[in-house]
Amino acid sequence: MRRIVVYRDGNQMAAQIGPDWVQGIAGFGDTVADALRDLADWFEKEGYELRGNSVGVEVAGTFIEVKGSSGQAPADIIRALADVVAEHGYQDTEFPEPDWKRLAQEQRVMPPALN
Repeated sequence: MRRIVVYRDGNQMAAQIGPDWVQGIAGFGDTVADALRDLADWFEKEGYELRGNSVGVEVAGTFIEVKGSSGQAPADIIRALADVVAEHGYQDTEFPEPDWKRLAQEQRVMPPALN
């Protein structure tokens, strides 16, 4: 399972997997759902995989996890999480500030050729 952190970056929302933008990957958008969908697009474009074929995000004091079915594309799993966030109408203020020290310890995201 890969944790996605959500935070404001300038005038946009960011959705990030991995320790930083160099060893990880991030998507951006006007809303959290848009940022998650952009992250999914990057996953699809670069061919990244998800450990455990699931993703999750902390929001409004709870943790939401979306598990993919066998063979389901990682980008589709992230898009499903975006749909959950959009359906519930979560606002950017309901996502906690990232724990940057914990985030720095996250496993890096690597293209399949390097795994």
